[in-house]
Amino acid sequence: MYGWIGLAGAGGFVLFLVVATVALLLSPTTPGSRRNWLVLVEGNDGRLSTSKFQWFAWSAVISGSFVAVFAARAFAGLGATTSPNVPANVLIALGFSATTMATAKGVTTLYSASGRIVKSSVQPGAANANVTGGLLTDDTGITDLSKVQLVTWTVIALGVYVYSLSVQIAAISGTDMKGMHPNLGLPDIDGALMVLTGLSQGGYLGKKLIEKTTPILQSLVPSTVAPGPNTFITVYGTNFGDKPGTDSVVKVGGASAPVIANDWSDGKIKAQFPPTAPGDVPWGPSGTKVDVSVVVDGTESDNTLQVTIA
Repeated sequence: MYGWIGLAGAGGFVLFLVVATVALLLSPTTPGSRRNWLVLVEGNDGRLSTSKFQWFAWSAVISGSFVAVFAARAFAGLGATTSPNVPANVLIALGFSATTMATAKGVTTLYSASGRIVKSSVQPGAANANVTGGLLTDDTGITDLSKVQLVTWTVIALGVYVYSLSVQIAAISGTDMKGMHPNLGLPDIDGALMVLTGLSQGGYLGKKLIEKTTPILQSLVPSTVAPGPNTFITVYGTNFGDKPGTDSVVKVGGASAPVIANDWSDGKIKAQFPPTAPGDVPWGPSGTKVDVSVVVDGTESDNTLQVTIA
């Protein structure tokens, strides 16, 4: 009997997976953009989405649990035509997971549209496809503790819930329980566990609300310049934005370098090298190294590059 109940629960999980997959297959997409079944927990930029993962995990487990409890009640003769009771905390957990996913997507969409953050797409087979963004890392590949906390508590909560489900099914299937618990349904989620899971979701959303991508510099061309009215430099990197904002500028030795019109993109900026140093004084002697940085909407790059005065 337990085998049939387990099979029914697995069937509920598989049914959820199949419906989600069919919905994705029927939705429009660019050719070759899908890699594998992980697309179910990917964002629009091709990176694994933490908020989608936790929503998917909760939805799949609760779907399978509902079917398993329904099957257990049917085998125990407790009413195959009536649905199992669904405790309030289970509904709240599903609501929290869906709200976290929707809010995270809304914040990212809003910030991307305003240029506050840049979410460049990762294509299958791209050189950076495995190092930029994921369940536990940010878009630069750095471990994100808010994501680690959210995933950790999601896994713990679901593990505890699956154990509680096995205990509940055993109670439903007990030969002496038919008259004692006619309305026995899905197990509830412990209140303390709900609080801890909710706090992790709140921390994840809180970090996303204050998120501001920091520009990262990679290379500078040319690396040696002779200051003059027709001297230009090109800065390569990431998170520059598609166009400069009101507080976006290239800094050379602390001085603002005029950006060439229509030559600012998310990965490259061309600017005119200032003819003179700050204070309208000549640049230092030949061989002097000058720091170059980029400011995007008021956020300065964490690193700097150096250009040598010829």
